[in-house]
Amino acid sequence: MELGYNFRPRFTEWVVANKLLQSRFVLLDIGVQGGIHPRWNHLGAALEVHGFDALAETVAPLAAAAPPRHHYYSMALGNEDGHTTLFVPANKFAASLALRDLAPEHRRLRIDPGVSASPQPRTVPVARLDTLRRNGLIPPPDFLKMDCEGHEPAILRGAAELLAGRSLIGIQSEIGLLPSGARQSHFSDVFEQLRPHGFAVTDVVADRFACRSFADRAVALDRRRAISGLAGAVGALEMLFVAVPAAADRLTADRLLKCAIVLELFGFNDMAYDVLIAGADRVAGAADIAPAADRLIYRPSIARSDSSISRALGDLGRALIRSMHYRFDRRLAPGPPFAD
Repeated sequence: MELGYNFRPRFTEWVVANKLLQSRFVLLDIGVQGGIHPRWNHLGAALEVHGFDALAETVAPLAAAAPPRHHYYSMALGNEDGHTTLFVPANKFAASLALRDLAPEHRRLRIDPGVSASPQPRTVPVARLDTLRRNGLIPPPDFLKMDCEGHEPAILRGAAELLAGRSLIGIQSEIGLLPSGARQSHFSDVFEQLRPHGFAVTDVVADRFACRSFADRAVALDRRRAISGLAGAVGALEMLFVAVPAAADRLTADRLLKCAIVLELFGFNDMAYDVLIAGADRVAGAADIAPAADRLIYRPSIARSDSSISRALGDLGRALIRSMHYRFDRRLAPGPPFAD
């Protein structure tokens, strides 16, 4: 599943081309398997990445090919410092810090059994984001992305100081709704930690799990078309939280521009425009904001995917979506060097 991606962000590209940001845009990507999303490449040399994953074999190729100011770390993040146990199942992409076992009612759903099959324990380093920040390993981030197989609440508890610092503009997180063993749905846990810091739900995409018995019987009867549009119950959400500046917030031009950039990259041009106009009177040089905001008045080109869409499209559709993302990523012309 994937949140909206505006693959022609005119305002963002204009800001970067004209070097209007006074500081780099700092992205923390936790669960960075496969690399960062192509949306962030529109920031060019203005982007600084700090990517984390507990699986060393997924971090190594990213670190080896990392461009300048892209940093990758083989460690887990949570609410402790030291070492912890990572459970690596047959499907390594589902590696988790919790030993997972699908409840009997969920074994009846079309969930990849590899997410909990044959877990192998592995000792890995773990740290709090607050500790890394205090030690100077990471700068104040602008955006946090988490895809950590249910460990997101612990990561946020280990980032209490970071959240209180109000540097974060947006947070993207996978939210599980199905209980797994002793762990229950953690939507409320994540939301209750973010709400006091001004974050509001801005976008949601659902991942759905249909019943395995129906799908297996459709295959046995050679009626595969019965599966192509099968939706199923919602089992997980991909959510975007944004802290839109409040009327009383003191703003810098940098923060205002970065907030508009985040919203545009996810396809919310109307919110990006409104943020710029509403905050203009609290920023020096406000006369320049309105004409800049007009660059957001266009219909965004959005690529989006959830499990229902993917199943309806089938393998060909999924291949086309991946190819489209790749082509747009490759088409991005490198921007001018970012001033140090």
